[in-house]
Amino acid sequence: MKVQLREIFEAREALDRVLTQPMDFKAAYLMRRSARALVGELQDIENERIRLVEKHADDQTEEEQAQGAPRRVVVHLADFRKDFEEFLALEVELDAAAIPLECLQGLTLSPLDLVRLEKFLAPDSEGA
Repeated sequence: MKVQLREIFEAREALDRVLTQPMDFKAAYLMRRSARALVGELQDIENERIRLVEKHADDQTEEEQAQGAPRRVVVHLADFRKDFEEFLALEVELDAAAIPLECLQGLTLSPLDLVRLEKFLAPDSEGA
């Protein structure tokens, strides 16, 4: 399936909620198969975000460096956002099976979670 990286990035919290919910073995197996590619792409997105933070980060004081303070982007925030938005606009071919709706049965999700996951869900064969 062809998706923008933004769609995967925006689905990360809903996906985390689904993946941490108890489910029966069959649903868990199907979910794992479907989620494997999404989780891999999310890791790649996070790695690129970190790279962009390093690229645009403000200079640190010697004290901040000595303390191992995390890098921050304040001065060049507009450039960081521009680069990250361009990155998230990229389309990728996601080699993943659609998430079967049966995997979500019995889970408590918000309507927003479903909106964020919708692109990755298998069509409902019952037409609900």
